[in-house]
Amino acid sequence: MEDYMDEELHDAGEELFYEREYEKAIEVLNKALKFERKAQGYYVRGFCYFRLGEYRKTIKDMDSAIEIGGEKEMYFSFKGVSFEKLKDYGNSLSAYIKAVELCPSEHNFRNRALMYKTVGEYEKSLADFSAAIEISDDKSPLYVLRSGVYKYMENFDNVWIDLYRAVQEDPDHIPTYLDTMELYITEEKYKEGFQYIEEFEEKILEIGDERDTLLFLYLKATICICLNISIESFEEEIKDLAEEKMDLMWYFGHTRDWLENSDLRSDFKEKIEYLTDLMES
Repeated sequence: MEDYMDEELHDAGEELFYEREYEKAIEVLNKALKFERKAQGYYVRGFCYFRLGEYRKTIKDMDSAIEIGGEKEMYFSFKGVSFEKLKDYGNSLSAYIKAVELCPSEHNFRNRALMYKTVGEYEKSLADFSAAIEISDDKSPLYVLRSGVYKYMENFDNVWIDLYRAVQEDPDHIPTYLDTMELYITEEKYKEGFQYIEEFEEKILEIGDERDTLLFLYLKATICICLNISIESFEEEIKDLAEEKMDLMWYFGHTRDWLENSDLRSDFKEKIEYLTDLMES
C-alpha cells in the first residue's frame, strides 16, 4: 500500500509541475520524498524551486538527485544555471564542465561557452561555441554569440565574419541585422554601416514587425547623422512609431556610452541623443 501511495504522490507531483503549479507540486513531492527518496522526485522538486527563483534549494535537490541516481548531465546543467543565477561563477563553471563531460551536446557547450565568456576565458569560450556550431542544426544564434566573444577580444574581422555567417544561416533572424548595425555604430564604421543598410534594408523591412522597423529606422538614422546624410524622409515615421510606446526590449546604453566618448560634432550628438530619448520615453 505504501509503495502504491509513493508512486501516486510522485506522479501527482510531476503532473502539477507540468501544469506549472510549482508550489502545489513541491507540497506533494515533500510528502512523496518522505515515503521514498527518489532521484526523479528531487529533480522535479528542484526544477520547481528553480521556477520559483529559489536557486539554493534547486542546487541542494540536484545534489540529492546525484547522490541517489548517479551523475547525469541534467543535474549538473541545473546546478550550473542555478549557481549562475546566484553569481557564483566558479561553481557554475565547474558544473557546466561536468555537464559537457557527461553529454557534449550543443546546449551544454553553449552554456559552458557563455560562462567562459563571463569569467574572461575567451579562447575557451570560442572553442566551445565552435564545438556547438559544428553539431548544431540552428547555427545562426551561435554565430551571433561567438561574434560577441570576438568583440570582447577586439578581433573585429571575425566579428563581421560571424555576423554575416549568421545572416546566411538564417536570413529571417532580425536581431542579427540590428545587432550588426549597432556594432557598426559603436565601432564608428559608419560608411560600412551605410553599405550594410543598402544591402539589407529591403529584407529587414520585409521580415520585421513594427518594433523591429522602429529600431531599424533609429539605427539607420544614427548612421546617417554620423555621415551628415539627411533623415528627413523617414524622421516623421520614427516619431509616429515611437508615439505607440512599444516595448522595444533594446538596451540603449551602448549608444549612450558611444556618444559620450565619440568625437562627433555637437549638433550630431544632440540629434542622436534626441532620438535615443524618443526611443526610451
